[in-house]
Amino acid sequence: MIRHLFAAAAFFVATGIASAQTAPRVIVLDTSGSMAGKRINTAKAEILAVAKQLPPSKDRPIILVPFHSVSHSVATFIDLPSFEAHLRRIDAGGGTSIASGLNRALEELKRYDKSSHLCFLLYSDGEDSDDAGIAAAEKKLDSLFAIRRKQGLQSLVFCKRWENANAQLLANLAKSGNAKVIDAGELKVVPVTLTPAIKIQRATWDKTKPLTLELEAQAQIEISGVPYDPSFPSLTLQCTDPGVVLKAVVLRPGDPKPAVFTMTMPIPPTAVTAGKATLHFKVSDTASLPLKNGIALAQFTTHQLAIAVDLPPLAIDVQLSGTLTTAKPSTWSDPLLGKPVQHLTLTCTAKGLPNLPWPQPLNLRIKPQGCRLLAGKDVVSFNGAGTLTLPVSLEADAPPAGASTFSVGVLVKPEPPPGFKVDPPDLTLTNDSPLPPTVETKIGAQVQSVSEAIWSDLLQGVASFYADVTFDVAGPIPPGTQLTLLCPPQVKKVDVEPATLLTGVQSVRITMHAQFAAASKTTLFEIKIQSPATVGAVRFTVPPPLKLQATAPAALQVALMGNTGENPKVIVHDPTAPVVLTGTPVLLSQGQPHKIGGINAVVRTGPLLGNQGSGPAPLDAPIALQLTLPATEASFFVDTTIEEDIEVLPERSSIALIGSRQRCTVTLEAPFKRVFFYVAAILAVIIVVFLVFRLTLPLAHAKEESTGSSERHSYSGGR
Repeated sequence: MIRHLFAAAAFFVATGIASAQTAPRVIVLDTSGSMAGKRINTAKAEILAVAKQLPPSKDRPIILVPFHSVSHSVATFIDLPSFEAHLRRIDAGGGTSIASGLNRALEELKRYDKSSHLCFLLYSDGEDSDDAGIAAAEKKLDSLFAIRRKQGLQSLVFCKRWENANAQLLANLAKSGNAKVIDAGELKVVPVTLTPAIKIQRATWDKTKPLTLELEAQAQIEISGVPYDPSFPSLTLQCTDPGVVLKAVVLRPGDPKPAVFTMTMPIPPTAVTAGKATLHFKVSDTASLPLKNGIALAQFTTHQLAIAVDLPPLAIDVQLSGTLTTAKPSTWSDPLLGKPVQHLTLTCTAKGLPNLPWPQPLNLRIKPQGCRLLAGKDVVSFNGAGTLTLPVSLEADAPPAGASTFSVGVLVKPEPPPGFKVDPPDLTLTNDSPLPPTVETKIGAQVQSVSEAIWSDLLQGVASFYADVTFDVAGPIPPGTQLTLLCPPQVKKVDVEPATLLTGVQSVRITMHAQFAAASKTTLFEIKIQSPATVGAVRFTVPPPLKLQATAPAALQVALMGNTGENPKVIVHDPTAPVVLTGTPVLLSQGQPHKIGGINAVVRTGPLLGNQGSGPAPLDAPIALQLTLPATEASFFVDTTIEEDIEVLPERSSIALIGSRQRCTVTLEAPFKRVFFYVAAILAVIIVVFLVFRLTLPLAHAKEESTGSSERHSYSGGR
């Protein structure tokens, strides 16, 4: 019985592995007193051998149900050490109640009633008188097996017994046919392992049936534990996938020559797309293998096999077509470079023959021809026959001068996967479009303020002033575009900061050096802004001329400044000596000297002073002009004064410079002042000498008395 129990357990577990479901083994062990000794030891040894060959696990648990007059020590095991330790502690003793063991086993099986394989193992050597209890338990057990059979689930009852025990129970279960029943009796058990194997030799597509796979394969049952015997009963191999056309394949366990078979099966579109399919096979169970000594315990590593097949490429003929149409008006990608852009819709249609799902996508690579892809994908994929649309933007090179249209094109290059044939092998699509309108950049200018003018060149009458102007550039403009101003002739020099125009609003300071018509007069300067040259597709419009009003500064006056800072004057002490007028020519700005080099001045006197004139003399450099005094009788006691206007003129005429008329005073000093001065000086010297003498005498007398007193004291001390 243990041998058959082991076989059933192995069968159940292997099937459970294949189906990825739990495959329990329920072992009902008689531990009554009649089993004591050799029988219980044999049973425990064989049960342990079963567990060691296929250890318990979470997916292959062992439920041990020992019983005598009642069930006891019931436990579920998912590891071998725990099971082995528990089994060794089981001893025989007590009465026999078959019904108690069966009923407790049924309770345990309720948790596994949906498992794909179930193995029920009974190990017993006796009968009891509870026929009604055994019959009720038998009915429940057979009912469970019947439900499982209707659901396509397999059940195995394996029984090893002594002295013809439980014969009626096994006979009834076998007669109902809801479970496979193996009666081992007391035969020796020889474990045998059977391993089904399938190898796919060739896979091709059926040429007449869409998505139908033709397979050539070979199968065999490898055997270990006993040598191959041609008399072994054969097994059958079946494919359980729907739609398969396959005659049952007959396999003999251990036959070294594999059985070759062919089959066809429909492949789902999802599997075709994935390029892989899985075939499911089922191997029939076998009766006990004939052995001379004992009974073979046939253990299948699995009854079900899942074989993965790499699908061959599916031959598909694809008809490819396409169009390139305008989606919206063309624009400029960079108007300064004059590169136009077409905004298009690329439409590609692929028709597959036969009209089947595609196992792999068909990629179309988009390659611009003589242009550049600005927006859009460069690869589109067809997962099946149909039509795809793709927005694309293509940039062309700058067209030649005078052109009104431009052209772009793409090469649609299929990249077919294996098994695909695309006709035509590529598509060239073009599109012509009118050029976009010219881009207009408007340059605006607004004068914000004009400064006061100051002289920058007095001789030329040039004054400088600046104007702050706001420029507004609306549109693209090349980097480094210089602001160019066209000025009237009287403008001698223009400075612009910054001199480069940029897109947007910016403040520019224009400094002008211009000739004015007259000092202190307002002049209107009309400044034109030169339009930048056309660049690419950009044209420029400029504002009306700038009108700047500026007032010339007041003219600077040339004057002669005396040595003491006032009007020139001359004091004559000695009428017999030459009379010289000295001073420094300067420029007066608001009454203050203004130092500017490079200007010469001329000084002229009237007839009273002899109509004398100096040569050109640089400003800020002293000059000396000899005067001729008129014949005038001077007073002895009172100074004599001669006054006359002199002219101080710039050497060169300029609106920025004006001359001046100044009053020049010549004073003839009276002789009395000199005599009085000399007498006063002599008296002052005499008084100073007298005072010094009077102060010196008392000091000298006091020193002599002090010296004599010191000598007298010294003499008295000596005495």
